[in-house]
Amino acid sequence: MPIAHVSLPSSSLLEATAFYLATLKPLGYEVFLALENQVGLKLKYGGPDFWLHTAPTDQKGNVIKSAGLHVAFTGVSQKAVGEWWEAALKAGGKDNGAPGERPQYPKGDYCAYVFDLEGKPSNARITSRYG
Repeated sequence: MPIAHVSLPSSSLLEATAFYLATLKPLGYEVFLALENQVGLKLKYGGPDFWLHTAPTDQKGNVIKSAGLHVAFTGVSQKAVGEWWEAALKAGGKDNGAPGERPQYPKGDYCAYVFDLEGKPSNARITSRYG
């Protein structure tokens, strides 16, 4: 499965967005979606493959610097997404969301989520939104 997107945490979403937009604009990137706690960037023709999001914090409000990286892989079908999820669990990963559509995402997004052996999140997805 190819990588669908990478999401990086930032303690200052506004500053990170300005930095990455300036550095990625020469490569053809533009803003796809800007929300209060996340921004997606994409090439002119294609879906968003680079996301920035507000870094998680501890109970005292301190940024958790090692948390927040998220990698998503593109599945070629719902079946492939399900097989990825099953293989991840069989290999020792922990369930973070069984295969299926998610109400918080637009119709057509079919995703599955796991935590790897060190607790880092990843997911596999197929979507009809960008093609």
